[in-house]
Amino acid sequence: MRSPTRTETLPDVPWLIPMSFMCRQVAMISARRGRCDRSGREADIGVSNSSVRARIGRKTRLPTSGQQGQSILMLCSTVNCKVDGEGGGPIMATRTKSSGLSARIDRGAKPSVTPRPGEYQCDPLLWASWLYHHDEMTQSQIADLMGVSRATVVNYLQQAREQHYVKVVVRPELLNTIDLAQRLKSAFGLGECMVIPSDGGLRPPSERIGRAGAQYLDQELSNGDVLGVAWGHTVLALAENLPEKIMPESSVVQVIGSQRGAYDGFTAEECVAFIARRLHARSINLHAPASLSSAALRDALLLEPTIQEQFTRIRSCNKLLFGICTVKTNSLVFASGLISVEESKYFIAKGAVGVIAGRFYDAQGKWIRGTMDDRMIGITLDDVLKVPTRIAVAGGPDKTDAILGALRGGLPTALITDEPTARNILNRL
Repeated sequence: MRSPTRTETLPDVPWLIPMSFMCRQVAMISARRGRCDRSGREADIGVSNSSVRARIGRKTRLPTSGQQGQSILMLCSTVNCKVDGEGGGPIMATRTKSSGLSARIDRGAKPSVTPRPGEYQCDPLLWASWLYHHDEMTQSQIADLMGVSRATVVNYLQQAREQHYVKVVVRPELLNTIDLAQRLKSAFGLGECMVIPSDGGLRPPSERIGRAGAQYLDQELSNGDVLGVAWGHTVLALAENLPEKIMPESSVVQVIGSQRGAYDGFTAEECVAFIARRLHARSINLHAPASLSSAALRDALLLEPTIQEQFTRIRSCNKLLFGICTVKTNSLVFASGLISVEESKYFIAKGAVGVIAGRFYDAQGKWIRGTMDDRMIGITLDDVLKVPTRIAVAGGPDKTDAILGALRGGLPTALITDEPTARNILNRL
C-alpha cells in the first residue's frame, strides 16, 4: 500500500538556492514573488529545518504572484534525501495563494533518475569518468544526469585523462606481437619491443613514444627496483604520462650530471624527480656538472665521498631508461650546452651516429672516446651494458641511424618506437 505523503511548508521569506553542480551560481526564489532565475540545475532546498538536494527539471516554471490556484514544480530526488529524519523519494514543490511555497516527499514513488552519489558531489571529473567508462553511459545521458551540457561532459572526461583519473591502456604486450616488433626483436636480440602505429605526423614522435613508454614502464617496474634515468624530450614525455604507483622501496637515480642550465623548460634533475614522485620512490640526484672545464677537476670531484656514493647507486641500477640523440646540430646534446658544435667535429669525424647519456657511439654501437669524456661526470657506455634491463624510448625520421647504431651495439634490451622508425630501421638491414 502506498505510504502517506508528508507536506512541509517553506518559510514565506526570500531565500537563496545554490543551483549549479559546483555551486558557482545561485538562483533567487522569493516565496512572496514566485520568481526563479534558473541559471543552473542543482538545488539545496531547506524544508522544516532539514535539507534535501534536488535537480530542477529543464522545463520547470514557478508561477507569478498573480496566478491563481496551484502549480506543481517537479524536482528529481537524490539519494537519502530526508525531511525531519525520514526517508527520501521524489520531491514535489507547490505554490499556493496563501502559504507560499511548500515541499513534500512522495514516499511511495520511485526516483525518476539514478540517485546522485553524495561522495562525488565535489568531484565532477570522477563522477563523469565512472559513469562513462565503468557504467558505459553515453555523454548525453551523463549530461542529463549531471544537469550540464554535453560539451561540459566532454571537457570533464578530457580533464580526467589529463589529471590521471582515468588510465586508458592498450595492453603493451600486444604491441610486442605485431610483425614489425617481432622482426626487430629477432634482428637485434631484443627482449621487448613496442611499435606504436603512426598518427600521420599529427603529434611529435617524442610525445607519442613517451606515452607508450609510460605504459610499458608501468608494467615493467616492481617495488625495490633501482631505476637509472638519463634525460631527454621523450624521457620527459614518459615521466609526464607515467601512472601513479606506490613503490617506497624503489629508487630513481640520475645517471648523468647536471647541464649548464634548464633547456626547453626542464633539466635532468626534474626528469628524475618527476618519475620519483609518480612512483612514490626515492629520488637520487647526481650533484655535479655533466661536463667540467678540465679532466683534472673531474678527477678531483670524483674523489668526493658524496659523488662516490652516488656512483655506487648508479652502478646498482637494475633498470635503465634513456633516450637517443642524433649528432645533428639541432639535437638536445648541443642545444643543452653539453658539447659545442666545434667539439663534436672530432666525434663526427670518427663516425659518430648517436649519443646516449652524453656518450657518442658509431654505427656499430661502439663507444667513441674523446677528450670530452675525460671531463664528463656520468654513466659510461661500458656501465650501460652492465645494467640488466635497458629501456630505450626513441623515434622519428631523423633518428634512424642513431637507433640502428644503438641496436647493433646491444645498448638497449627493450625498445619503444613508432611504425615509421621501425620500418626505416628494417629497410637498412
